[in-house]
Amino acid sequence: MYKEIDQEFIIRTLRTYDARTIELRREMSTQYTLLNMQTLDDELLQATAYPIYSPSEARHQMDSDIDEIYTRYIELSKQRVDDIKSLMRDIIEEQESMNRIMAIYEILDEKERCVLDRLYLHSAAEKIHDAVQQMGTDYDLHPQTIYRIRRKTMEKIMSFYKSDLTQTEILHMRTQDAVCLKNKEKYR
Repeated sequence: MYKEIDQEFIIRTLRTYDARTIELRREMSTQYTLLNMQTLDDELLQATAYPIYSPSEARHQMDSDIDEIYTRYIELSKQRVDDIKSLMRDIIEEQESMNRIMAIYEILDEKERCVLDRLYLHSAAEKIHDAVQQMGTDYDLHPQTIYRIRRKTMEKIMSFYKSDLTQTEILHMRTQDAVCLKNKEKYR
């Protein structure tokens, strides 16, 4: 139930995860409330009946129109509920995709996370070149090396994203790495 992503989605998720999560929760709450509202049915019925009902028509004509009004109402109601449910599925899909990206971000190496942090989280989109230059001087790295690390990190995120691993398994990899590192340090 994950959506197709690209590097732009990954970068946008890293930059705006918290704010976007709040926004998606509000939207989901709004849609859920709309789905459960009784006034929605009343509005649909009024909208369905309005074009057909005319007081100047004969009484027998109105009786046959009631059946048509009800049929149109049922169709519109089903369509409206399906639209709301579809939007809710899209919201859930986007949130789950963002959660998966953040889980993968948590298991990245320190150098990979540092590069992404400095390039995308702590600098403006226009100043990526400046961030690369600053990282080059801070860590004594050539700009091409920084770009290579960024490219490899994005490829790593995409490969984990498309893998069959669950988010729990991905996060478990981080704790396994931490335990392995502690054990290696312990026996040195």
